[in-house]
Amino acid sequence: MYDINWQKRARKQLSKIDQSHQGDIVDAVDTLQDFPNAKNVIRLVNHDCEYRLKE
Repeated sequence: MYDINWQKRARKQLSKIDQSHQGDIVDAVDTLQDFPNAKNVIRLVNHDCEYRLKE
């Protein structure tokens, strides 16, 4: 199990998003604690980022 550490910039950006969506985003990110068994995580090919959380 992994810990999720929100950077200051990410918290600031999240606070600017409509509150009705903030909970959905936090819940989706929290699923990454169970990586690599997290649902809706897709490995990307030929991309700088290795994985994508698809919601």
